[in-house]
Amino acid sequence: MVWGMTLETFTAVHVVLSLIGIVAGFVVLFSFFRGKRLRVWTALFLLTTVATSVTGFAFPVDHLLPSHIVGAISLVVLAVAIVALFGLHVRDVWRGIYVVSTALALYFNVFCRGHPGLLEGPGAPRARTAAERSHPSWSPSCSCSPSSFCSPSLR
Repeated sequence: MVWGMTLETFTAVHVVLSLIGIVAGFVVLFSFFRGKRLRVWTALFLLTTVATSVTGFAFPVDHLLPSHIVGAISLVVLAVAIVALFGLHVRDVWRGIYVVSTALALYFNVFCRGHPGLLEGPGAPRARTAAERSHPSWSPSCSCSPSSFCSPSLR
């Protein structure tokens, strides 16, 4: 049981939060290209992405996993985005900081969703075999660098 839910239910909630955050994040990211701020989509992205990172720490594991490190970095990046948006109202240099931190938060959410090596623990669908671990698996996020998420949004 995790937070009063079975592990399967908790995993489903975590995945749904992550997928909502990814969709909302891409909507927000593409709104940067048009120079518009979508307040509801931005709030949805920030809320679900923070919730995804927080719930990622609740999975029962006995040691630190790479997904925990990515989750911690994501929470720091999200904190910067939230302060830039709500505390400093994206003025001056904080506009660029907000855009970059939002894009990085989306990247980390997509990266954890698409990279099976980060999910080795009880929440993983199944343990990978030694042969699978010896061959790097392809995922869309592995082929995209953080700069591909950030650089277009600065134009």
